[in-house]
Amino acid sequence: MFQLLMTEKVVHTRAESGKWLTVKDVIFHRLREDEQKELLLRVLLSADVPIVTVPSHVLSAIDAYGPDIAELAPYMVRLVLREEPSSYSSLHRKEKLLLLRYSLSDRQFADLYGLQLLPLANGTFAKFGSRTNTIYIDSPKHPRELFPGIDHRLLDKHIDVDILQNLEDAAFQGMSCNKYNCLTCGSYVRFYSSVKYPLDLIGL
Repeated sequence: MFQLLMTEKVVHTRAESGKWLTVKDVIFHRLREDEQKELLLRVLLSADVPIVTVPSHVLSAIDAYGPDIAELAPYMVRLVLREEPSSYSSLHRKEKLLLLRYSLSDRQFADLYGLQLLPLANGTFAKFGSRTNTIYIDSPKHPRELFPGIDHRLLDKHIDVDILQNLEDAAFQGMSCNKYNCLTCGSYVRFYSSVKYPLDLIGL
C-alpha cells in the first residue's frame, strides 16, 4: 500500500499557486524551525520551486520504505538565486545574510559565482566573481580607518563570525598566493583601495 501511495499525487506544494504532486516530483527539506527556514521557503516558492514541508514521521517512512527523494541542499538554493535574481534582490540586509550563510554552509565557494550576496562596508552587496571592482578585507596591519572613503570596496566585517570566517576561507582557497594584495600607503595612492584578500575573484 505504501509503495502504491508513492506513485500517487499525495504531497502538496505551495509553488505555482499550490498543487498536488508525486513524491518524485517535489523537493523535501529537513530545515530546523527558525527564521532561515522561513526565508528559504519563501524565496524558493517565489521562484516556483516545488518544495514541500511534511512531518518528520512522514520523512522517516519515506526513508524506510519509499523511493529516493530530492532533498534541499545549498547548491539548489544557489542555482535558484542565480537563475531567478528577482527572488532575493529586494530582500532586506539581514535576509540576504541568512541566504549567504546557507549558501556558504557546504563550503562550495566557487559556486557562489554570480550571486549578489557579498556584503560591503557601505551596506550594499556586490556580486561574487565580478572583475569590475576587487573587494578587499582589511587587516590589523592596514585597518580600514587608515583609508577613508572606500567602504564600497571593503568587505563588511560587522557580520556574524561564521559568515566572515567562511568568506575569508573562500578567499584563501579561491586564489593562489601570488594574487593576494597587501596594501601599503603607496598602493593606496595608486589605486585608492586598501588591504588584502580580493574576494570577488572567487570561482574564477
